Amino acid sequence: MISLDDEQALRAADPSGLLDGFLSIPDQLADAYGTAAARRDLAPDAAVEGVVLCGMGGSAAAADVVAALIRPAATVPVVVVRGTTLPAWAAGRTLVVCVSYSGNTDETLTCYAEARRRGCPTIAVATGGSLRAAAERASALFVTLPGTASMPRAGLGELTGALLGVIGATGIDRPGEGHLGEAVETLRRTAAELAPGAASERNEAKDVASWVGDRIPVAWGSEGLTEPLAVRWKAAFNENAKVPAMASVLPELGHHEVVGWTAAWGRRFALVVLRASDEQPSLSRRLEATLDVVSDAGLEHREVRGRGASRLAQVLSVALIGDVASAYHALMRGIDPTPIEAIDRIKDRLR
Repeated sequence: MISLDDEQALRAADPSGLLDGFLSIPDQLADAYGTAAARRDLAPDAAVEGVVLCGMGGSAAAADVVAALIRPAATVPVVVVRGTTLPAWAAGRTLVVCVSYSGNTDETLTCYAEARRRGCPTIAVATGGSLRAAAERASALFVTLPGTASMPRAGLGELTGALLGVIGATGIDRPGEGHLGEAVETLRRTAAELAPGAASERNEAKDVASWVGDRIPVAWGSEGLTEPLAVRWKAAFNENAKVPAMASVLPELGHHEVVGWTAAWGRRFALVVLRASDEQPSLSRRLEATLDVVSDAGLEHREVRGRGASRLAQVLSVALIGDVASAYHALMRGIDPTPIEAIDRIKDRLR
């Protein structure tokens, strides 16, 4: 076991610098947003009747965040596709944005090819790779990611910033406008508080990692901003901490999952409840009632709340705390959080 207050040992156990990659989210967000938002060629020629954001893994996580930000005011459908199948209604006036950090994600490339075949206006977002090559062959729109993240899962700031900038440049919505500066400053303060040199008693990510311990983490979000964050937290503990994890969303989980929290089962799990400023009063009441019921199973819980004034700051600060906590969870056990050997083995078999 490594002490979470031993900065030197933490950094030695993290040779790829994944922690620093996560903590660089403020600068990533600012740089990627500025680059994409400055584009003057992204506006579609005709009114858009739907928006489809295609991606996998960390790219899909960024798409989820952006969709959660723009849906409340959206006048057209906004959906996220994780996979290879576009909705049947996606046609000539459906904007399809395909995002892949590497540019080589098979599923995203398949969606891009299908969107082009259907005549949809398309925008490809990547650092390069096959997605860039496909856009260049079609003389189609391509937005280049800065590529400063140490690895794709540490690039949430880049990916989210680029997608926010793209959506703003198209004229469909401007979710980052007026909020970017506040979000960046909030994330900078949060990153400083979560850094390896910050003591555990004042470091929420270290505290969460220690509290989870050898239990299976469960992340609960609510309809709205924290809905995609539950999945992000689950994926972070899977990839970085190398442990099983669960994710659910209110109010849906109150219609099935709660029944499974019966006597003694809860002690094997650690529930983290993710909360943001947009939480509906009815959901707040439902959450309190639900927590009271599941406590009978011995299920301990704690809350992680969004920071800052804007919805953008709220959603990304909760994501950042989860990413860093999952890395600390691995490091305190002496595990390098970077390798993803199981994913690599699957890719090798598919080749």
